[in-house]
Amino acid sequence: MQIEYLSGLRGVFALSVVFFHCLFIFLPSAVTGSPETAHLTVPAEWWLAYLPQFLYNGNCAVCVFFVLSGFVLGIRFWQERDIRYLISSACRRYIRLTGPVLASVLFAWLLFRLGWLHNHEVAAVAGSMPLVDLLYRTEPDFWNALREGLWTVYFAYEQPASYNPVLWTMETELKGSFLAFSFLALFGSLRRRWMLYLVLVLLSFKTYYLAFVLGIGLSDLVFSQEGQACWERLRQKKSLLCISLAVGVLFGSYTADGRNLLFAFMHFGFFDRMHWDSEAFYHVLGAGALVYLVLQLRCLQCVLSVRWLTLLGRYSFSLYLV
Repeated sequence: MQIEYLSGLRGVFALSVVFFHCLFIFLPSAVTGSPETAHLTVPAEWWLAYLPQFLYNGNCAVCVFFVLSGFVLGIRFWQERDIRYLISSACRRYIRLTGPVLASVLFAWLLFRLGWLHNHEVAAVAGSMPLVDLLYRTEPDFWNALREGLWTVYFAYEQPASYNPVLWTMETELKGSFLAFSFLALFGSLRRRWMLYLVLVLLSFKTYYLAFVLGIGLSDLVFSQEGQACWERLRQKKSLLCISLAVGVLFGSYTADGRNLLFAFMHFGFFDRMHWDSEAFYHVLGAGALVYLVLQLRCLQCVLSVRWLTLLGRYSFSLYLV
């Protein structure tokens, strides 16, 4: 099911990933907050790292994609309660993900084979972060590329040895999708499934799979008959919108090294004692809050439904891979 404003949201965060990687390569101080690696003579570059980063934080953007995956995978089931749809979707999931993934890997292999990849030279000139210089250190091997696109990307991925460094998300995407299908098939018809959501939250705590749990739960609230009454009550609580905005901005901007001064409180008191220094945990909660905000605010839905954003959202996976 295609929801225009969710496609627009994907488009926004696809641009966010592109912008983040541009900063990562050409203005690394905007990511690290270190003035020593700044390219600009003015401090604007490394000051950027101390501002709220939720709109250009690549990891938070990935978490938004994960939440949306869980949300979209559950929509049709909650509307029709058709197990056959889950079986069909599960059977096609590997193929739907692997086609674009394999194409991106083979494209990178071809560029590497032709000698058209100049990341080492760029890293030296641009002073980029280390990962840029670590890539493509071995000889191009077609069979390794084929193996990566078909198998290792999901089950034995190593980023420095990869032909496409953004594929670190694919293992979570595939396994998170099957987590969603399994939960819906086994427990989707239970009336007291809310307790099972709590169990899943505890089991996926501080991992990216929590994003899929949040996505499934949000789609349950919005589209299932049992959840719609609760969703309408939540819609009336305007204070939740303020809380969601704060959580989305604060947690979506979180950095484990504490350099973001506006959110340094996360490294003290209760948070510090619990050692909740996982970017995955904070960014997943931030992403869930941002998606909740979009689902509740019609004004945001109208903005995100503009044609160029929705078009970008439809091709967001390909854009992310390239």
